[in-house]
Amino acid sequence: MARGAPSPRFRKLFRDTWLARGRVAMMIVAIAVSLAGIGGVLSANAILSREIGRNYLGTHPPSATLETGPISAELLAQVRARPGIADATARRTIVARIQLGPDQWRPFLLSVIDPADPLRIAGFTMERGSWPPAPGQILLERSALELLGADQGSSIVVEMPAGPAGTFQVTGVVHDPSLAPAWQERTGYGYMTTVSLAALGQPAQLDELKILVAPDPYDAAAVDRVSRDLATWLHSQGQTVSQIQIPPPGQHPHSSQMNAVLLMFLAIGALAVVLSLVLVATIVSAMLAQQVRQIGVMKAVGAQTGQIVSLYLLLMLAIGAVATVLGALVGAPLGRGLSALVGQLLNLNIVDTSIPWWVFAVQAAAGVAAPLLVALVPIVRGSRITVRQAIDDHGVPQDRAGGDRLERGLGAVPGLDRAILLPLRNTLRRRGRLVLTVTLLAAGGAMFMTGLNTAAAWNRALDDGLAHRRYDLELRLAAPVSAAALTSTLRGVAGVTGVEAWESAPTTAAGPGGVDVVRTYPDGGHGSFTLMAP
Repeated sequence: MARGAPSPRFRKLFRDTWLARGRVAMMIVAIAVSLAGIGGVLSANAILSREIGRNYLGTHPPSATLETGPISAELLAQVRARPGIADATARRTIVARIQLGPDQWRPFLLSVIDPADPLRIAGFTMERGSWPPAPGQILLERSALELLGADQGSSIVVEMPAGPAGTFQVTGVVHDPSLAPAWQERTGYGYMTTVSLAALGQPAQLDELKILVAPDPYDAAAVDRVSRDLATWLHSQGQTVSQIQIPPPGQHPHSSQMNAVLLMFLAIGALAVVLSLVLVATIVSAMLAQQVRQIGVMKAVGAQTGQIVSLYLLLMLAIGAVATVLGALVGAPLGRGLSALVGQLLNLNIVDTSIPWWVFAVQAAAGVAAPLLVALVPIVRGSRITVRQAIDDHGVPQDRAGGDRLERGLGAVPGLDRAILLPLRNTLRRRGRLVLTVTLLAAGGAMFMTGLNTAAAWNRALDDGLAHRRYDLELRLAAPVSAAALTSTLRGVAGVTGVEAWESAPTTAAGPGGVDVVRTYPDGGHGSFTLMAP
């Protein structure tokens, strides 16, 4: 052998790889695709879990919100000085409506803030304009711009629940990631000061007390205890507390939906990894079956079982390494793209797109270690063959050279054509390979059917929801009226074929102290429990 030339075992390895290049490429592609999928989902989950916390907690969401009567500056100062209170502020939320056209209105969630509020609690980021807006001016949340057809410099008409409509100039755009995107809720978000509210003839009063609990503002037990103690104290000061809102501590309104979607993607990625591993085991088993004579020759010239095992494991290591690199190269941008898409859906700013090291460690384990473990069994079994067994190998196990009971039974079936009997008996010769092939087909079919069933179930759920909503228009009245009078009046309107009168009320389980505690967000739309009365 010339100096520097590869040893015979490596020459065999290179030659086997070239001769089986189609199968090798198939294994690399299968592993790489599955790794790209699971790496993309894990990367997106890591990025979003970090960024959703940074966005949401960056607004310093309140630990709890107490709905009270008018809050004075003196009362607010006393609340801030109470034990267990890290900070407090006063706000007001008004469910108004905004005019989009001559006869078109849309719900408008209006946050009223004192001009001197430092925005340490329930804050937002100014993207354009400045805070506070002047009298007659208003700020819009960025996700509401397209929904409302407005932007900085536009004039909008806002109507309060009890009072005249007023025209405001949009002088700024804010980013408030504590709210669900406006286009999802079909509700606009606006921010104005008490001065602008007074210009509409509305009382410039704030009736929501937002608090941060010390030392941990998101300790659920501490928040519940401090909020109830504060409500009791406010009652002793002559203040009414109608409700305490305690959202899930430190959780974005849509974080659970995001986790559910990513978990579904992760399950599909895991199925793809399992499918690629079954494919690897099937192909390796077939390759070794074709190289029985070569293994016998290697053993005849002195090769040990361990040397042969290490040779084929080295081939699998190279395949897994190449597939892992390809999967990581595709999975990283895929994860960043998926996180950007989800960030847009949740109205988040994705600032840091770095992927933690453990994502690549998981890909390496799935792309290198897992194929090695799966291929180890057929490699060890094939490498243990003796020289005599290799010479006598005819593709049929020695203990079934004459056919076992099942094969002989097939031959005894009357009327069974030999053209059918031959492939059936050949299929049954290698039971292990048959099991692997059937498992591969079953796993691929199961994965395909999982995707189809998930899509069909989702569409069916949407169709069922629309089918059970057997009405075209829902009207919510400003004041209660008699159901009989309402239905009789509306039935006389041309084009109306049916009318039902319903009542609804926000509800919660009664707690100690006579103060209701609801596990909902400040927008009132997430985590709320509504009682419907037909």
